[in-house]
Amino acid sequence: MDDIKYSEQDGIMIIELIGDFVEKDTAGLRDIVEEALRGSTSGFVVTMSKVDFVDSSGVKSLLEIKKLVEGNKRKIILCEIPSHIFPIFERMQLETVFSITKTLNKAIEKAKAK
Repeated sequence: MDDIKYSEQDGIMIIELIGDFVEKDTAGLRDIVEEALRGSTSGFVVTMSKVDFVDSSGVKSLLEIKKLVEGNKRKIILCEIPSHIFPIFERMQLETVFSITKTLNKAIEKAKAK
């Protein structure tokens, strides 16, 4: 992963994954989410528009983060999944597991919804 950027907007933690999302990057994402869960963050949006590659460890990490977030009664929405990455999600039927939107704005709206 070249970088993980994050910011908060109206109680929603927006996490931007950049570059390759592989095993060495998963702990960083988990740390960000765990820290936000200790605060007042009401939901999470993970934008993947700048992701070049995701391996099985990256997918596993997203599933673990989903379980952690939902276990804390919060929402997690994935958005802007690149066209070269989305077929991986389809093959693994992850589009039935995750809430996914095409745009960041839609994801934020969905994360805010009660």
